[in-house]
Amino acid sequence: MTRNAAIVLLSAIFAGAVASQNFMSHFGTKTVYFHRPPIKDALPWTHENVPRDLEVLRIDATLRHGTRYPSQKRAEKFEKVAPKFAELISNVSDTLHRSVKNWMSKFTSGKYNLLSKLGWEEHLHLGKKFYSMAPEFWRESASRGRVNVQSSIKVRALTSARAFLTAVKSMAEDGDVDLNHPDIAFDPQKMTNESNMLDESDEIQYFGFKVKIANDLLRFFETCRKYSEMVTKNKTSKIEYKKYFKTDTYRNIAREIIGDIDDPKEVYHIYLLCAFEMVNFNDSVWCQLFQEKHILYFEYAADLKHFYKTGNGYGINYEQSCVLLRDVIHQLENESNAITLRFAHAETLIPLVSLLGFFNESTNLRSDNFLQMTHRNFRTSVIGPFSGNLAIILYSSRSTPSAKFISFVLNEYIVKPFGLDCFFCEYHPKSAAYEELRKKIVNCDAKCHYNDNIKDEL
Repeated sequence: MTRNAAIVLLSAIFAGAVASQNFMSHFGTKTVYFHRPPIKDALPWTHENVPRDLEVLRIDATLRHGTRYPSQKRAEKFEKVAPKFAELISNVSDTLHRSVKNWMSKFTSGKYNLLSKLGWEEHLHLGKKFYSMAPEFWRESASRGRVNVQSSIKVRALTSARAFLTAVKSMAEDGDVDLNHPDIAFDPQKMTNESNMLDESDEIQYFGFKVKIANDLLRFFETCRKYSEMVTKNKTSKIEYKKYFKTDTYRNIAREIIGDIDDPKEVYHIYLLCAFEMVNFNDSVWCQLFQEKHILYFEYAADLKHFYKTGNGYGINYEQSCVLLRDVIHQLENESNAITLRFAHAETLIPLVSLLGFFNESTNLRSDNFLQMTHRNFRTSVIGPFSGNLAIILYSSRSTPSAKFISFVLNEYIVKPFGLDCFFCEYHPKSAAYEELRKKIVNCDAKCHYNDNIKDEL
């Protein structure tokens, strides 16, 4: 296929895809929650879509932290690449050329990796939404001390928890709570700008809710040896991602944007700069260099990376999250806690969603099948945008109290689980939903065992 023919074909394929979606819906895991794409074949999570006969018994929600500022490493990369890029640009207006040449980074060292104001607002929204779906249940659970809150040790996750609980408190007290985003007070003895770590022994309380640091459950990817050896440290796990930047498909788009460049991947860093500036400042001169069709190529690169890092590209990516799912099942069936909230990361949420079988692919994403995967299921802007969340909710029937039902709510959309034809599925030891959930945690403790004699199971 010639380059011109490919572009014609691509335009036809993408006509419907980009016409109805906002430019900002294609930033992969850097997508703002309020710009997340809708989920197909799902029901919006509203009162109207929950059967009146059902009453909430348990809620277990895993939530990614909200929109954040880039890391120090990323910000330094932007400052290195941007001036070089500005010198190479030729096919733009004089005004735009001056703007990119005069660009100065807005990312300050005191905020690396931290939650932005928009990230705070995302979790305020989620706290209000979760509470509003069952206000009496939340009030009773809080008053009886049956709300279990967990967070990873990262400050961006803890701040997200604080925003969520601020909204819950505000709803419970009819708005008599300050909802403003708090300034982060840095203590050099406890935090560093790059890693933003907090002492694990610290006891954290927000509005009477104790927040437990639960890295073992929420940052399982740091302790799973098999994942470390076979994915994190294994160069072969990044082959398709790296090869993509050398394909004619990608290089032609890079050339269309900037002309000839020694390292076409640097155009991808400008895409990320565009994304981080747009989501944090709602403006970026760099975004003016791209057309919507360009963004789709870079979005694919972002998805390709996560497919082999957190998605179902390799079994261990999602199998390692069984420790989290096992605890979710335990909490759903344990009467001591009615509500469990877990504030974590994309590397927590995407593996869990993949383990449950949502958005899996029959064909792997590869460096050479971009056109074939245009309508792919695995799209991180859908699955794990900033503040992405998965709530698993257990209900009882008001008319038949012994009857239980389970639903899965992803980013405020009720989705059908395990290929079953139900949004609210029967939940008892002989039900399909019950059996499927338990299949996911069989031999859980052995998933991360690594055999040194097996060099490569990928």
